[in-house]
Amino acid sequence: DVLGGAPALRGAGLLQLRLDRTADPAEAGGAWRGQVDYAVLYEFRYQDSDGAASLIARIPIHGQTDVSGVEVTTVTDHMVRWDEHGAPALVVAPPPSQALRVTGLMVAAFLPGGGPAGDVTRIVERDGVAESVSFSSLAAFLADFTDELSPIDLVAIPPPLLPGEVQEVRAFQGRRRRFAPPLVLRGGDRFEVRFGEAAFPPGSPAQVYLQAAVSTKG
Repeated sequence: DVLGGAPALRGAGLLQLRLDRTADPAEAGGAWRGQVDYAVLYEFRYQDSDGAASLIARIPIHGQTDVSGVEVTTVTDHMVRWDEHGAPALVVAPPPSQALRVTGLMVAAFLPGGGPAGDVTRIVERDGVAESVSFSSLAAFLADFTDELSPIDLVAIPPPLLPGEVQEVRAFQGRRRRFAPPLVLRGGDRFEVRFGEAAFPPGSPAQVYLQAAVSTKG
């Protein structure tokens, strides 16, 4: 039953179920009983932006080495942020010896007036064959997301506030697009979502956080 319900458990936040230990069977009341302990790793999905100005899409790490001096490495997950500073492509590509399962996309978008102009392209390349789906605008791309998620409130980074002024809180629209069946990627395959422009227009308040739901294929 647990194995059969794996997709639902994974969707609820269960990350790992591991057998920890078993006790020797013992007779009790005319029946034999055994005790089994499992270690459970799960994701506690807690949302409270609490005045945050952004979500974490990348983490720069500064390191000091004896050979080359200061080095900067940027750690990213399967999430990108599109705004006036840049619109990097979301790319999922497994290493040669590993397979990944892409179960869908999640987005949090703040797009006043529908957002800036630009098309969005979704690409799946498997076994050397690429298939793409294009959307004429950000609004058309978001219309392909069928599940509504709770909005995320983020504080806009303002200039110095004058007496009596308050920070602007922006409600980001949350949506999810499930892939049925999931996309299974192996070494050399890739999944990509790209915006048609290198960045949103300068001064644009629009922002989009785009994340791929990815798990290791067993």
